[in-house]
Amino acid sequence: MKKWQIALSSCFWGTANEENLKIMFKECAEGGIKAVEISTGDLHIAEALDWDMIKSLADENGIEIWSYHIPFAPFHKIDPCFEDEEKRQETVKIFTELAEKAAKVGVKNFVIHPSGEPNPDDRRSLRIAQSKKSFAEMAESFAKFGGRPLVEDLPRSCLGNCSEDIAEIISADERIGVIFDTNHLLKQDNIEFIKAVGNRIVSTHVSDYDFTDEKHLLPGEGKIDWPALMHALDEVGYEDPILYELSRNTTDVIARSSPLTYGDMIKNHSELMNFTAPTPHDIYKG
Repeated sequence: MKKWQIALSSCFWGTANEENLKIMFKECAEGGIKAVEISTGDLHIAEALDWDMIKSLADENGIEIWSYHIPFAPFHKIDPCFEDEEKRQETVKIFTELAEKAAKVGVKNFVIHPSGEPNPDDRRSLRIAQSKKSFAEMAESFAKFGGRPLVEDLPRSCLGNCSEDIAEIISADERIGVIFDTNHLLKQDNIEFIKAVGNRIVSTHVSDYDFTDEKHLLPGEGKIDWPALMHALDEVGYEDPILYELSRNTTDVIARSSPLTYGDMIKNHSELMNFTAPTPHDIYKG
């Protein structure tokens, strides 16, 4: 049985505000989850984070802050692949300042989307070059405070929707890691992606989907072949957390009879560690 640590994204509780984070750390400690990712989708939420408060809550509850998901919206204001050099540089500046604040309380891993969307085919090559430049600059600046940028694979027309995109971006600097989101790939098989990117994968966003679009379901509720995926991660030497990024309640794909619990995730994690097909949550069949 593998010993990959279980971790959970703060998006499970909704907006990363003080009220939700207090609940998150307390419930994680009680539920047996000892590592978390702080996730902020919007820039205004990220700018309001009190990292001293977050660190205090983490320490009180014996929780590791494994990673911080840098905001990715609004697309018109922050995007590593901006063609306009001034706007691209401003994005890098914003991301570096946000990361440095988190690094002061010990955070080392910074999850970053390589682009917003949409990205027309005729602009794609240029935008990948811009994103690559941004990640190279962030790798250099983050290293000064002990951090590293992690580029995330993304769906649809986003940059990073295949291993070729990711490989091009991480070629800019060996300090750039990859965070593999298991429910984002729509044009490439997950196993093929893992084999192509290999040991540059240093974190995960684990959830299931229907191969049509991202859904953030509990593993077993979608179509992923989990034993095969976990074997592939093992074969490339993955050793870091199995970090769940989930929708707590019902979705447009399934209807759960009850919201997900920590017990559901702990059981699910144990099944993944044993390379067995996970048992779905009690999905409403009525």
